[in-house]
Order: sequence, then structure tokens, then C-alpha cells
Amino acid sequence: MKLNDEHVIHCYTADSTIVLLLLLVCYCYRPPSCNVYWLSDFSDSMEKYFLKQKECIVLGDFNFDILKSVGSSRVWLELIESFNYSQLGDKPTRISQHSSTLIDHIFSNAPNNISSISVAHYSISDHLPVCLTRINAFLSDLAQQSWSYINSYEEPSAAVQFFKTIFLSLLDKHAPLKKCQQPGW
Repeated sequence: MKLNDEHVIHCYTADSTIVLLLLLVCYCYRPPSCNVYWLSDFSDSMEKYFLKQKECIVLGDFNFDILKSVGSSRVWLELIESFNYSQLGDKPTRISQHSSTLIDHIFSNAPNNISSISVAHYSISDHLPVCLTRINAFLSDLAQQSWSYINSYEEPSAAVQFFKTIFLSLLDKHAPLKKCQQPGW
């Protein structure tokens, strides 16, 4: 997305519509020289993704130090929070001899689906990598079922029915069938 003649922000999105994984991931890089006016364009993009009403993770190098919530960093956090996204990291991602800053961010509109965030203390650049582990609720629910009961059935068809009932119930919970009409069909 081109913002003006001098500054460009790079955003890449991966929108997954695979059954069981309704997730949008957006990676962004905002150059340090980019002024804060790009917030308006970013806000418009967020509005588009916000309307999709699916889990979304926004991450990247935004070059706003949110360890100091003042000025443009405060405006940035307020914008993200206005879309009900939570900042998940709280550790510095760029450490030099003279400063420690948190300029690489991870935001999510479903923070309960993130089980951990970590900042590795090794890097091939001047930034430390930020890692996240996402909970797959479907697989978690599947693992919590009492599958040992399947062995109590003597008839294979009854065991299959037991499995099918539980599996389809969980599938309907996490990926319900939705009917939609394609225009012109």
C-alpha cells in the first residue's frame, strides 16, 4: 500500500479459509522514517479485516516503542485497541548498549487462543525474534474426549457411530456448516 511519495509500508496477509482454521495473519513493516499519517490507511485496512469477524493476528516491525506509551506509540496502541485487539508481547525486541525497545508487536483479537509468547535471545539482525504458540481449540477438544470408551463396543458399527457422533459434534462446534449463495448462481 503506497502512502505517499516518500514512505511505503509493507503489509502481507494470509487469509486461511481451510475448514478448522479460520485465521487471518497480517505481517507489516513500517520503516522508522515513515510518519504517523499512515495510521489512517492502516486503520482502513484494519476496518476491512475487522469486518471479516474471524480470528486475526497482526504482527510485525512497527517501529513504535510501546514500552513508552507516549506520543505516536500511544496513538498506535489506542488505534489497535479500538478494534478490540490486544498487544501480546511485553519484552523488548531491540536491545542495544544504550536502550531497550519493544518495536516488534503481536496483536490478536482472540488472545485466549494464544498459549505463549516468547522473545528469543538470539538473532541474525538488530531485532530479537518474537514467537507465538497458538492453541488449536478443535484439536484440544478432540484430545480431551474419552476415546477409551470406543473399546467397550463389541460391534464395529457401534464403535464407528460413537466416534462419528463425537467427531461431528466437535466439528459442528468449531467449523459449523454455513450456507451461502454465490451471486449469479
